[in-house]
Amino acid sequence: MNSQWFINFLRNYSFLFIFFVIQVKINAGSYGDIYGAHPATYGMGNAVTATINNAAAPIYNIAGLGKLSEAEKILAYQEGKPRPSRIIHEFYSHYTVSKPRLTTSAPPSQDLSKTRDDYIGLGLAMNLNGIYNLERNIKFGVNIQAPGTGNLLTINDVNPTTHRYLQYGVANQKPTIMGGLGVEIIEEMLYVGVGFNAMASGNGAILMKDVPISPDRVVPNQQAILEVKPLITPIYGIQLEIGPFLAGASYRREVAMSVDSLQARAQTTLLGIQLDFDMALLDLYTPRVWSYGIGFKPMDELLIAVDVSRELWSAYKLSRTKKTYSETFWLNDITSYRAGVEYKISEMLKVRAGYSKKPSAVPNSPGEMNWMDFDKLVATGGASLTISPEMISGLRNPVIIDFAIGYQKLHGRHVFKYIATDKNPNYSSGGNVWYGGISFTFFM
Repeated sequence: MNSQWFINFLRNYSFLFIFFVIQVKINAGSYGDIYGAHPATYGMGNAVTATINNAAAPIYNIAGLGKLSEAEKILAYQEGKPRPSRIIHEFYSHYTVSKPRLTTSAPPSQDLSKTRDDYIGLGLAMNLNGIYNLERNIKFGVNIQAPGTGNLLTINDVNPTTHRYLQYGVANQKPTIMGGLGVEIIEEMLYVGVGFNAMASGNGAILMKDVPISPDRVVPNQQAILEVKPLITPIYGIQLEIGPFLAGASYRREVAMSVDSLQARAQTTLLGIQLDFDMALLDLYTPRVWSYGIGFKPMDELLIAVDVSRELWSAYKLSRTKKTYSETFWLNDITSYRAGVEYKISEMLKVRAGYSKKPSAVPNSPGEMNWMDFDKLVATGGASLTISPEMISGLRNPVIIDFAIGYQKLHGRHVFKYIATDKNPNYSSGGNVWYGGISFTFFM
């Protein structure tokens, strides 16, 4: 009895240590994929692979950093030149409120009850012509999306038998950090970009000596070694603009948080028992994504865009140690479609609308796997308010305020098990999500 309690204690203690370790990690998240990285982009249904030109470009298409920003276009228009005479940099911040209303008959759990998806975003684009005039637009940008719940991130490396949502709630509580360089290769025609997805992984060892066997909380004589290494996965992009036609393509590598391995050893004071543990974690997976987009501007005031993305979820694998106890697990590759329109009512006001369709990455699960996802239909709308220096005395550069709202219809699913039990019953799930956000963009 005491030995069993001690083993349980050590497992819990070690897991808490691992959780502490994970707090230093930076992982790619999926807020930008599920909702959007900027109200101006998800107001258009995120169909911006060919058209993006602001500090959110690292999320969608890094090549967009090479384009003139909206403020640069305004200043160039005021000066009567193809591009402004002075160098400006861009900074934006946004906050998006999202409360998924999900219903399910699955057994209740923490993963199903905590589905708040509020998040904050920060973006910066620096024009490097301020250092050396290359006679072409070249910018370095960084974009961060982080949970608005107060958590840095949440590690949720649970068994596939646990009922949890793949892309809502706890699964999203992780930051995204992307950045890179966008360059104008051919003036006002060809743009390319290369960037990074930043993350870190590690391994380590824990030694716990003089561990008493007791039902009470104990403090072992602990030693720990942790080795953390930065990891960079690449992102690439290209955009082409010929007359009223625009095209773009982007590529982003998959990322996942991984701790492999973490060795733990405990030595008890009673009988000198030595217990060795081999543990590994894998969570916060974001798939490899290929995106392609086209745009059309039949007039200066109107922009129409269409995107197609391929998400390679099949590359997801269980952690090395979890494979020992779990049945064969897989996810499906999916193709999503997005369309958006933007209309400039005046120099001050733009309105946007978008629509997208995205299938579920989770296959039918008649066995023991219980991860949950949905086919989605998404409708969005938004507006952009531009305050130019001509409107306010003393204002040196434009300020842009963007608003957006979105609705996701999550198609209901019914899951029937080969052998239904109290812990693994048949269940259904579905729901919808309303979300909205505001951003402020400043130019310096």
